Amino acid sequence: MTPLRKHRPGAAPSLDHVRAVSYIRQSKRREDDSQASPVAQRERCASLIASKGWSDAGHFEDVGKSGWDPSIHRPGFEEMMTAVRGGHVDAVVVFSLSRLTRRGALEAMRIIEELETHGVRLVSVEEPYLDTSTPVGVGILAIIAGLAQQESDMKSAYVSATKDTLRRAGSHVSGVAPYGFAAERATSSKLSVVRLVPDQVEAPHVRDMAKWAAEGMSASQIAKRLNEDGVPTKAESLGESGAKRLASRRARGVSEAVERPAWVSSTVLRILRDPRLAGYAIEWQGRVQATKDADGNPVPGKTGKRVILRDDEGQPVQSHEALIPTEEWWKLQDVLDGRTQVVVRAGRRVPTLLAGHGLLFCDVCGSVMVTDRRAGKLYYKCNRAGGVVPGHGGLVIGQDAADSETAG
Repeated sequence: MTPLRKHRPGAAPSLDHVRAVSYIRQSKRREDDSQASPVAQRERCASLIASKGWSDAGHFEDVGKSGWDPSIHRPGFEEMMTAVRGGHVDAVVVFSLSRLTRRGALEAMRIIEELETHGVRLVSVEEPYLDTSTPVGVGILAIIAGLAQQESDMKSAYVSATKDTLRRAGSHVSGVAPYGFAAERATSSKLSVVRLVPDQVEAPHVRDMAKWAAEGMSASQIAKRLNEDGVPTKAESLGESGAKRLASRRARGVSEAVERPAWVSSTVLRILRDPRLAGYAIEWQGRVQATKDADGNPVPGKTGKRVILRDDEGQPVQSHEALIPTEEWWKLQDVLDGRTQVVVRAGRRVPTLLAGHGLLFCDVCGSVMVTDRRAGKLYYKCNRAGGVVPGHGGLVIGQDAADSETAG
């Protein structure tokens, strides 16, 4: 498509010379004699453009693409929106609003709002009242906006109520299955719930962790052994989505990246503390979502902790298939409780010259150095988990000596 002129975002182009493009979509990749066939849609859109005396500036289509499924990539639609954002379009003509999207008024409104931002009108062949170049069309747009807000509010309330119902029934509600488990659909009290069952690859590693912890190994020793044995983490087992998570995490880090993600003691403890290992359903206790105050400043939330979900009579809800026997899990909690130290937080960070600023790195593995306190003395230590780099058990140097050398 040859651009005729550009206009700034939000500007209303002159309707004396309108560059109009058409967009069609059909879910099934076939031509037929129906009114909504690709041929019929193309012809009707072209006729409307001609009847208005507009310039036919291009045509875009997605045949065999769903307008409902958000995971479906629609290259024709994306190419059209690129032309819109580039300022090369004054009007978009569709056969009907359902060709643009079938995901409801909210999604339709989002698309229309972006078109309006770039000064682009939307016109429908089958819905002549939907023409945002006319006062009636603007009124219809306001109605769609109201329906979109109502749809959003109802959907949000429905999703929240549904999740709460499923959660009380012991279902795994959202997110990927925890390490050691796979998710499967099941029926509980006429509800379709997600039940966790042992994963054939990950479950043996979790049982090993529980066994090693019961035999006296600390969480850091378990993490080091997992790293040395090359046991894959959850992120590695998630495939493409896991790779994206790792890329995002590494982009935020300052340490030199290693070939594969590492096990750390906090991850091991989180797995071993999870009541779902014994088949219990869980709920979050003390969890607070991050918010913003009246001035728009971020207010941090609280992670909280997983606790056993209990029914109205106070009995534990067991809805998943256990990875380890219930009595073994409880004994394991006693072992972990015996090792847990009470940490008194002073409410302020230890002042350092180099740590936390990306200035001091381990010369062996490239990880950033962090502060550590041992027997009242301050040190800088390598932050890399043990077992990741062969032969590297961590590096520790005195903080006073390092600061003095740097300042000198």
